Amino acid sequence: MSMIQVTAIITTTTTTTTIMIIIIIIIIIIIVVVVVVVVVVVAAAAAVTVVIIIIIIIIITSSTTTANDTNNSNNNPCRFKCD
Repeated sequence: MSMIQVTAIITTTTTTTTIMIIIIIIIIIIIVVVVVVVVVVVAAAAAVTVVIIIIIIIIITSSTTTANDTNNSNNNPCRFKCD
């Protein structure tokens, strides 16, 4: 084998290795980005769920309070006359 062939083989191997390394790095970056996006989405969903639950609780408590107030005022025997 002449020097030119050896050099060509070495160059090809190096290029292939470099391409493989670049592909691996790109795959790792993609995986990291996907993981980060998933974590952010899950966190946002959890936050939204918590907020929705809090709003529902507030609505329920406020509606029951107003309902109780109206019921109490309607059912109050002393509402019209209390002698």
